[in-house]
Amino acid sequence: MASTPAPAKQRRRTALLALPYDVVVDIVGLVAATSTHPFADLSSIAATCKFMYAATKEPEVLGRVALDKEKRRWHNNRYKTLIGNLVGARNPEACFLSGLMHVFMPKYMQLGLAFLEQAAAKCHKKAAYVLGIVLYNADDTRNAAKRYISQVEAHSDARNRHSTKRTNAECSECGHHASWAMVQMCSKQVMWDLREVFPKPYDNQCGSKGCGSGETANYNAFCSDDCRIKYEYNRFMRLLNGLLFYFLQKE
Repeated sequence: MASTPAPAKQRRRTALLALPYDVVVDIVGLVAATSTHPFADLSSIAATCKFMYAATKEPEVLGRVALDKEKRRWHNNRYKTLIGNLVGARNPEACFLSGLMHVFMPKYMQLGLAFLEQAAAKCHKKAAYVLGIVLYNADDTRNAAKRYISQVEAHSDARNRHSTKRTNAECSECGHHASWAMVQMCSKQVMWDLREVFPKPYDNQCGSKGCGSGETANYNAFCSDDCRIKYEYNRFMRLLNGLLFYFLQKE
């Protein structure tokens, strides 16, 4: 009697299991990086067998999870645990969120900076933006702050490399995303505490004609790195204060 052919799904799984483990990890990592629902898809893969479960837990896979495609659930303990696991794998988005959560609290500022630096090292623009904002407050880290903001605006700065002109199109977008992410993850008590520790805004009035003017509806033009970063610092703090005030009023 002829044997019944194995279902297509089982044949595909058998084919995967025949591959070298590092190839399987690469494939699962690609799923983690490109899926619109990475947590659900990785859970489905992990449920197939112990071999695939082990692959989903590899740092190479966790470091590639497209966390920005997942809805943030900061009041869910399971979600917080997942973020912690991704930070351990140096996932750039997880490092960014963890850094953002800590960097404005004096007691945990150094921890927050370390997380943000890990994310920025993997070309995470929002992390580089926040690092630029925070590090500009100290004289000995201002040059580093300018480098991080230049990392955010790498394309526009390259176009203007033969002049001192600077723009802030990418910074504008990063500031909105970072301030919104911060408000989403903060409790009411943390919000009140943050309002007490925010540094005062800079006086960024510049005597140069046109500095800070809007070239388009999406970005401004500045005469120097210092003018751009002062403008961004003040704008980010206004955004954050406005969002915090709005959510505190809703409580």
